[in-house]
Amino acid sequence: TYGADGTNGPWGTGILSILYTKNFEGKIPYTGMVPVSTGYLDEAINEYYKDSEQLASKVGLAVEFDGQKVQSARGSLIQAVGGAGPEELEVLAQITQKELRELARESVDLKKFEEKASAILKNRPLRQVDRVDLIAFCNCSQERIERALLLTGKEAIMEALGADEVMDIS
Repeated sequence: TYGADGTNGPWGTGILSILYTKNFEGKIPYTGMVPVSTGYLDEAINEYYKDSEQLASKVGLAVEFDGQKVQSARGSLIQAVGGAGPEELEVLAQITQKELRELARESVDLKKFEEKASAILKNRPLRQVDRVDLIAFCNCSQERIERALLLTGKEAIMEALGADEVMDIS
């Protein structure tokens, strides 16, 4: 299967598992799974939003590699919120995966990002709600991975494994 741009993406195929734990204190978290059939994570996330969350949403990712290593990753999310009318939903439906990926690439320069977002949204007014500087860090550990797998559940893990007997987690 090919992605929206007619090519296979860099991530290969498999299963994208979304573990949703917000406001689930003391409860079993929700786990959603969608296939990554095109090699593009943003297309799989879009399928998740459409099928599982049933939200009018579109995600675009721009990932730059240095060989096998991710050099940078940026994303854009456009989502219809309560009160969105048919006209807004139609504008959202017409946004292409290519436009969303280009928008994600522009996120380095706020002015260019705003211009591109305004054009994609057919010159609708934009308002910055908040600005937060992101800090990259990883608090991964063997223990955290084991806990995440336990929360995912045996059935979901077995489905992700498919015919494979070993899962590489890195």
